[in-house]
Amino acid sequence: MASAAMFASPALSQPADVTILGLTFGQPLPFSECQPGPLAEKWLKNPRKYQYESPYAFPTSAPCYERLQQPFQRTPIGDETLTVKYPLSIKLALTSKRYFTVKTIAGKLSGIYMVHEGISVQSQNLQALKAKFGNPSESQDTTWQNNFGAGYTATDAVWKLPIGLTILYISRMERSDQIGQFLMYSTEQGKRDDVSDGKPKPVTQGL
Repeated sequence: MASAAMFASPALSQPADVTILGLTFGQPLPFSECQPGPLAEKWLKNPRKYQYESPYAFPTSAPCYERLQQPFQRTPIGDETLTVKYPLSIKLALTSKRYFTVKTIAGKLSGIYMVHEGISVQSQNLQALKAKFGNPSESQDTTWQNNFGAGYTATDAVWKLPIGLTILYISRMERSDQIGQFLMYSTEQGKRDDVSDGKPKPVTQGL
């Protein structure tokens, strides 16, 4: 059984930084759509057949985004869910992966949703987030046991920024300590996610 303890911190008083991972909330994405890949033509002709494949090429020099619907339409970004991808030459903070999901409202960044490596990166990730955003508004420590019977503490944290942004850091998932999540979203995006998910966003528990 896991045991938990919750902690609350005073509200943040310093100005909030709305830029993270090179992206600025409330602003358009600073790069273009990814280039077509080897399967682009076949994918466009029969997207159902290639639904588990990407029609895009992986970036080699600069970040880019993939549209989950209607790729290569050359139309302005609206209210969309996109995959942002980074070349191997760029190492991302918070995760070893080279991609994550973003959401936009009227073409401007409104949400970031990322998977990280779980409990193994907890200390460095929380340290980096505290350095950037200050102490979390709320946190919860939960004690777990690994496969060898040794105990460890997983810390989930929430930042409520005064500019209407919420940050949710989940150190580990319920079924695995090797996967965790980082979410950052605007008030409006949070409302839309609640409606689409059919449930409120978790605050101190794994998704």
